[in-house]
Amino acid sequence: MRAGKPIVMACLVVSAGCEREIHHERSVETRMPVAAVGRVTRIDAANAPEVLPVPPERTVTAGPFIPVGNDGAVAGAIAHTRTFTTDDGLPMDDIMCAYRAPDGALWFGTNGGGITRYDGHSFTNYSMAHGLPDNTILSLRGDRQGNLWIGTSTGGLCRFDGHRFTTFTIGEGTGLAKGINCILEDQQGVLWFGSRGHGVFRYDGKDFTIMPVIDPEGRDLLLDMVLANDGSVWASTDHGLARYDGRMFRHMIPMNGDSLDDVISMVANADGSLWLGRENGGITRCAIDHGRMMTTDIQLLPGEPVRVGQMINGRGGTLWIGTTTHGALLFNPREQGPSRVRRLSTAQGLPSDEVLCVVMGRHGDVWLGSRGAGLTHYHGEALSTFRGIRPISMAEDPQGILWLGTTGGLARFDGQGFSEQRTGSGTPGWVYSVSIDPLGRAGFGRNMIDPRVNGISWFDGARYHVTSVPDDRKFPDIFWTLHDHHGHLWVGGRRGVERYADGQRTSYTTGQGLGSDLILSLAEDGHGSIWAGTDGGGVSRIDSTRVTTWTTEQGLPNNVVWTVLDEGRGTMWMTTLAGLCRFDGRTFLTFGTQQGLPDDIVNQALLARDRKALYVGTLNGLAVITGWRDRAGHIRPCDAFTGLSNDSLAAYEPVVEVYNASTGFPVKDIQTAEHSIFEDSKGIVWVATGSDKTGLVRLDRAALQPDTVPLTVQLMEVTLGNERVCWYDLLAGCDSTTLAQQEKCTFGRSMTKDEREAVRTRLSGVTFNAISPFFAVPRSLVLDHANDRIAFRFSGIETSRPEVVLYQYMLEGYDEDWSAPARTSRATYGNINEGEYVFKVKAKNTAGIWSAPLEYRFSVLPPWHRTWWAYALYVLAVGGGTVLYIRLRLAALKRQKAVLERTVDERTVELRHKKEEADQQRQRAELSEKAKEQFLANMSHEIRTPMNAIMGMSDILKNRPHPPEQDKFLHAITQSSENLLVIINDILDLTKIDAGRFEFEAIPFEPRTVLGNVGDILQFKAEGKGLALALEVDDAVPEKLIGDPTRLNQIVMNLAGNAVKFTERGGVTIRASIAERSIDRCSLVVAVSDTGIGIPEDRLEKIFEEFTQAYSDTTRKYGGTGLGLTISKRLAELQGGSISVTSQRDKGSTFTVAIPYGLG
Repeated sequence: MRAGKPIVMACLVVSAGCEREIHHERSVETRMPVAAVGRVTRIDAANAPEVLPVPPERTVTAGPFIPVGNDGAVAGAIAHTRTFTTDDGLPMDDIMCAYRAPDGALWFGTNGGGITRYDGHSFTNYSMAHGLPDNTILSLRGDRQGNLWIGTSTGGLCRFDGHRFTTFTIGEGTGLAKGINCILEDQQGVLWFGSRGHGVFRYDGKDFTIMPVIDPEGRDLLLDMVLANDGSVWASTDHGLARYDGRMFRHMIPMNGDSLDDVISMVANADGSLWLGRENGGITRCAIDHGRMMTTDIQLLPGEPVRVGQMINGRGGTLWIGTTTHGALLFNPREQGPSRVRRLSTAQGLPSDEVLCVVMGRHGDVWLGSRGAGLTHYHGEALSTFRGIRPISMAEDPQGILWLGTTGGLARFDGQGFSEQRTGSGTPGWVYSVSIDPLGRAGFGRNMIDPRVNGISWFDGARYHVTSVPDDRKFPDIFWTLHDHHGHLWVGGRRGVERYADGQRTSYTTGQGLGSDLILSLAEDGHGSIWAGTDGGGVSRIDSTRVTTWTTEQGLPNNVVWTVLDEGRGTMWMTTLAGLCRFDGRTFLTFGTQQGLPDDIVNQALLARDRKALYVGTLNGLAVITGWRDRAGHIRPCDAFTGLSNDSLAAYEPVVEVYNASTGFPVKDIQTAEHSIFEDSKGIVWVATGSDKTGLVRLDRAALQPDTVPLTVQLMEVTLGNERVCWYDLLAGCDSTTLAQQEKCTFGRSMTKDEREAVRTRLSGVTFNAISPFFAVPRSLVLDHANDRIAFRFSGIETSRPEVVLYQYMLEGYDEDWSAPARTSRATYGNINEGEYVFKVKAKNTAGIWSAPLEYRFSVLPPWHRTWWAYALYVLAVGGGTVLYIRLRLAALKRQKAVLERTVDERTVELRHKKEEADQQRQRAELSEKAKEQFLANMSHEIRTPMNAIMGMSDILKNRPHPPEQDKFLHAITQSSENLLVIINDILDLTKIDAGRFEFEAIPFEPRTVLGNVGDILQFKAEGKGLALALEVDDAVPEKLIGDPTRLNQIVMNLAGNAVKFTERGGVTIRASIAERSIDRCSLVVAVSDTGIGIPEDRLEKIFEEFTQAYSDTTRKYGGTGLGLTISKRLAELQGGSISVTSQRDKGSTFTVAIPYGLG
């Protein structure tokens, strides 16, 4: 890490970054790029950069490089391992043997602690307390029926079927009663057991057969057995090697006469040969050639006696060898020289060099059991770390030497080991910058003659060539060196950017437009421009004529830019304190924890040589972007968007691999200096971190084994009511031995009789038909309603990196959808209603592949009041009650019927009398109505005759000469006569309407003629009052209609006459139009509007009632009876029409009548 301001800012957030937990299950979220218009400073005479001559070069002989670290497969490397001891759950730290089950779980036998099963989450231990005959375990093996066979030291042979331990003995004088060193299953499923001093026992599933091997008396001490590729069984004993020919074992002696009596372990090769591990040193290759046995001895570590223990086949034809003297060895027979054997010992992080057993995990990882030091998990060669060295920057020269600037000076790695050289003064100095110049020399941003003076040094293999520049600054550091495509040197440090070319040093500072003089990184883009990441000033681009700077004001996410990286084709990557940023020339697009990075503080970035991966160093480990995923889940390669705009990339999310503590890798905060992430010529990525223990990380992604096989998900336990249950206590017919063993497995002790009975009473409503082996989970579970709280513990068997396994689960019938992906391995449900349920759980492996869901079915019974027999009782009760009710009701109905019949008879007589009275009253009413009509007809006739005479005489008098003063008397007589005649006609019409004897004609007529007559009649009256009378007939009105023209004339005459009567100034308009026209009918709409006195709003609803007018003084002032509108409304309705009115007081009224007529 750098001294000064940058390191302070990084340290302020280190704890928060390291504690963050990253989840990578996200939906693709479109982000909008931020516009980036840089601040341009043109370089001219006024602000030209300072140009000075470069001081003469000085040379000094380099001191010796002192070795760092220790020997090993990769010198100084600490393997990626984790050790488990009794503190982690192991029953004992002596691990004697191991076996990997088909589901991926690991079984280990211990020296005194029994056996244990590891599923990636925890250890499950079994001992004599659980039924084992002995706690010292010599061998473990599973058979194809799923049983686990256990060879003990003094207790003989034991089989664990997942329910109980069964011990096999054939008497005290046989090997089954004593130690079993090895177990083998052949191609036919026959089991072979090698004993200590009693030969081999062959078990065909029914009987054991004792077989001597080499010793005629059968006293062979079996060391190991192996199944060759041809199906033959080989046995190694203290008397030599033997092969089973189908009837008996035959002693096999090689052509060289080697006794082979020290073969501790054997491994079969694919070519039919055998690898033999020798107790007295090395390994031997054994092959049968034309019936002759040929052997070849191989020294693993020349000059060092290696005592070989257990061996297993590795990947790619390699051989893992556990030794009791040199740890574990990885032997590759296809290589030659020292590289064919890679060592994993205490020097590389093992807790002990005495390795007793070896077993391979599902990813090619290896588990090593040691004596007294527990169990060590070796993750493989993909990742290793180095202690004793803390690099800051790195570069590789043409000879393949890796050069490292460290916190103590300068170091190099030649493929075998590290060596370090302090600075010339002997004082440790931080070397931030390492690069290779065009001559192939390693260059360092440090004065190797005098570290107190600013300078640059080049190493030619023997001497340092130093160019120094006097500088009175306290920290004359150079953070970055860069050779451009012209071969010119660019330097970034605390004094801006400097270019060394043609013997001159050209300086660029804030005076030329840089964002800051503290330069953290340099890069050259495809156009030859130099980019400078600064501390607090954003990023600047230096061209020949100008400097362009981008800060947060121009869209940059943060002004501290640790690294600038050229992606190509005009796009650049930048690492900042606020995420990883991409610049496309127009916009910035930022990536952080929301997009899968382990931290928002991004210190370093590296684009792989093949451009298929982008390495991103953060404060919380390393991330590798391997591609881009769209919304549909399709993945495009990492380099698919090179040169394309951020708008194109914004709809994609990065596919991210994370390497840190949360994903099982010892990678912490990444350094911020030049090339703190570096890829060498072999494709190995080296990462400089800020950790004392893992300062340098070596990552070989090509060695990472892709996890293409989904995990096996196992249901580990089912509990009720938050209490563990030994399900064997509820299993009918369970024998006492199994019961006692399983209670100890569940509770650690046997239950008393009273405790057992209490459990059975409490769970008496719970039933099942079987129990699964090893995990004691009930099958076909049925719960009563009182025990409706259930919990499940499950495990995706992942022993290599269990911390990255994610789970999803759901209870069908209870949950609507799967739970969110999480690391929790337990699910609890309560208040479950009756019904059938299926609990489903699935696990995602390290490669993101989900397993098929594990399904567990169970059911919950309803409470007694919701059971089928309860409903049957309910039905019977309801049925019986219904029958009883019906009978009682029928009896009551019979009684009611009798009463009703009597009442009906009585009412019938009464109604007959009332009907006769009603008929008489109706007849009297009809006679009265006829008399009234006759009276009115007679009276109207009698009144009309004298009225016509009076009106005629008054007309004669008005036409004859008379005194003027008599005009008003004549006018009064005429007006009164006319009013009286109107009243008489209205009364007669209303009487006919009420009597229902009003008849309408259906004759052709011309509507325009009828309306014109009305206008002609009223024209003189209107003119007499000085009113304008207008008639408007729409062109759509037909020429002829079929209906009653007389009644149309009567209605319109009434409406128009009223309008003229009640209008003092303005005018009256009659408008006719057509509405609702069909093939043979239409509605004639006539609207009469005036500008008269209007009608109050509270009188509009009553205006059509009989003898009702708008104002109380209307009759006195204008005359009339109030019957005209009533008759008009009834006449319109009798013809199927309607009439309506709208009015405003003192502004006028509009009466609208619509009557349907036939088309003529």
